[in-house]
Amino acid sequence: MQARLVELGYYSGMVDGKYSTATQSAVTEFQSRNGLTADGIAGRETQDKLYSSSAQPKTVSASTTENAYVLLKSGASGLEVRKLQGRLAELGYYSGGVDGIYGSTTVSAVKAFQRANGLSADGQAGSATQTKLYSANAKYAASPVTTANPDQTRTLTVGMTGNDVYALQERLIELNYLSGVADGVFGTETQTALTAFQRNNNLTADGTAGATTLKKLSGSCKAATATAAPSTNGTLREGDSGEGVYNLQARLFELGYYSGRIDGRFGSETTTAVMAFQRANGLGADGIAGKGTMNKLNSSGVVSAGSSGYVEPDITPIPDDDDDSSVPSGSYTVLRRGDKSDQVQIMQRYLVSLGYLSSTPDGQFGSGTERAVKLFQEANGLSADGIAGVGTLSVLYSGSAVSYSAYFGSSGSESTGSTGGNYVEPTSVPDTTTVIQWESEGANVRQYQARLAELGYLNSKEVNGRFRQTTVDATKAFQRMNNLKVDGAAGPQSLKLIYSNDALDANGVRVGDKLSSTSDTVVVSDVLTAGMSGEQVRQVQSRLAALGYLSASFVSGVYDSATEQAVRQFQQANGLTADGAAGSGTQSRLYASSAVTAQVAHQSADNSGRQNEEYRLNGAYQASLAGGGIVVSDRNALYGADAAQGGMLVKHPYNGASASLLSRDVPRFLHLTNGKLYYVASDGGEDCVIRLNTQSGNREVLLRAGIVLKFALHDGVMYILDANAALKERTLSGEESELMTGVSDFSLDVQGNALLCVTQNGVVSFSITTGQQTTIYSGAADQAVQCGQALLVRSGGSIVRVMNGQSATIRRDGATCLLV
Repeated sequence: MQARLVELGYYSGMVDGKYSTATQSAVTEFQSRNGLTADGIAGRETQDKLYSSSAQPKTVSASTTENAYVLLKSGASGLEVRKLQGRLAELGYYSGGVDGIYGSTTVSAVKAFQRANGLSADGQAGSATQTKLYSANAKYAASPVTTANPDQTRTLTVGMTGNDVYALQERLIELNYLSGVADGVFGTETQTALTAFQRNNNLTADGTAGATTLKKLSGSCKAATATAAPSTNGTLREGDSGEGVYNLQARLFELGYYSGRIDGRFGSETTTAVMAFQRANGLGADGIAGKGTMNKLNSSGVVSAGSSGYVEPDITPIPDDDDDSSVPSGSYTVLRRGDKSDQVQIMQRYLVSLGYLSSTPDGQFGSGTERAVKLFQEANGLSADGIAGVGTLSVLYSGSAVSYSAYFGSSGSESTGSTGGNYVEPTSVPDTTTVIQWESEGANVRQYQARLAELGYLNSKEVNGRFRQTTVDATKAFQRMNNLKVDGAAGPQSLKLIYSNDALDANGVRVGDKLSSTSDTVVVSDVLTAGMSGEQVRQVQSRLAALGYLSASFVSGVYDSATEQAVRQFQQANGLTADGAAGSGTQSRLYASSAVTAQVAHQSADNSGRQNEEYRLNGAYQASLAGGGIVVSDRNALYGADAAQGGMLVKHPYNGASASLLSRDVPRFLHLTNGKLYYVASDGGEDCVIRLNTQSGNREVLLRAGIVLKFALHDGVMYILDANAALKERTLSGEESELMTGVSDFSLDVQGNALLCVTQNGVVSFSITTGQQTTIYSGAADQAVQCGQALLVRSGGSIVRVMNGQSATIRRDGATCLLV
């Protein structure tokens, strides 16, 4: 929505997916100019208008009158810039992304146009420049550019991205070799189109755009023969592309059946939308937009999604050949865990045929069946609640349901047969060579998202085949946990690791060490005790690690003292006799889906033991998220500066293992996130921000910062107060900006998503989201922290509580440090 508002000229802020006050103001202005109720709320009516071709832009159209052109220059953005870029590209002066942002590439293109057309070459598009640009006698570029910088070219291959790839695609589209829209990502479609161009123009057909190919593209070359429509009656189906598909998608979106990208490419999402439309409107649901479907789409009696005329489809599933039972047509009984019936057995057969269930269909809805239903729902874009309702069963029996292997990349059962007659088992080996990133879409994105969800980095509801901000954030979390470059894009290195058994899940456990089961029945081994070894011991250790009772580094296949202690803790948390031996009762409970995790056990247990451990460590003050103290803990261990070790960084496991020295650093402002410690320590005579992996022990210096007065970490962003009283933020990728000056201390207000900054005049709340600064306390202050609804301020030895606009001194003297 923000991107569309930028395009129309209403919004100039950051496109970050956050509905800020600036976004609300832009929506209000858009509504006012387009005859809508100006309430700042983007409801369905507002969004329909926003994405329609009739939406009124804020800026003056470039096609109005000669004197109405708006001055465009570096830094401008919106629809007018987009039109400008498109016209410059048409004339051969510009080949960058037509993104509506007036950057350096656009400036260079405008200058080149101005020089060629006898205008003052200042790089600004004023009235004279735009009048000439949009006129019929505007001069074409003598040598059209084929990259974002005409003086620099690079060989373009699969997996690369950028403006030069965008320009390549635009040219291939123009020459009829490539269909759809350019996206700046060199994928297999672009490679196929390029190979065809090379073959048709007597070049080496290697699918790589080198200097020779680019030169040929920019000059005189053979275009492809326009491909005829797949049928003579205007029928559209999966694989087609062009204006007809674009209009189809737009109409389906308008009616509420389609929420994907309107790009003129008939993919699986479009097929699903067409089928949903056909079912709701009493047509045969084949996913093909033929004459009958198109007529209904544009008729006055069309039924839109969610309207009162929408009727749930009447589908009769086709059972297995050996099934003599029948399923009621049109209405289904909701099935859930604990049910036992013939309907459950029929459902199980379909789940087996699609690869979601490996056990024999027995008509009993157990934990394995529930898990299979959840996986099926996730893969088919349904709410993954494990309950087989009308919507789930309708999709399952439709004959077009997505199989396990098509979605997750490998089969969940040994069966590859089909019950519906239309199902063909696809091969879906994960593509680890093509980069997927912001705005990428398709089956490979969905498969990647499913893997992120499986490893605990992404909510399964976000698995939608569209690479947006939640997927970027999940990718960054995966990259941080696995010591990869944190850029939020899934390149070959990230893709190869995430699909391997060496990947670490969100809890830091190696995939290869985790035990998974899709069966309703778990076979347990004999009693395992200390001193034993083998694969059965390794499986028990892996399961203990997955539940948080044992560090992944202890998964060795040897039943040692650490394993024995972990078993005892598991037994205590799950109401079993705590003898440290893994008998049949312990193992049955261990592999059950209802097993109590260590995290839950720790949350419900008395914390006195952990507190005593903290007090034993030196400097157990400010041990809080707000203060960024020098004692932190996760569910596996306590980390802190140990007085007995000269203040150096020590790990104290909770499973009974001995304490170990992690680093000889003496840490300050210690933070723990995603299995990594972030802290400030002296290194080479200056303060440095250091990151240390608690699993591997890998230590890296992120920043040499001179003198650091205060340090905090929140949502992957570091906040640093330097010796010049300047508060700065720095991303883990190295981008730095100054937030405030004149700051003597600060703390995090996590609930308020703000920094509480102590200044000469009092306490200022700095919004992390918007950058807005608000004075929340006036007067002398040395320290400020948030405590629930109250702000606590330390001034000298006194403590002041500020709540609901009222201040009260709750301690007069003697206070030297304040923590919550």
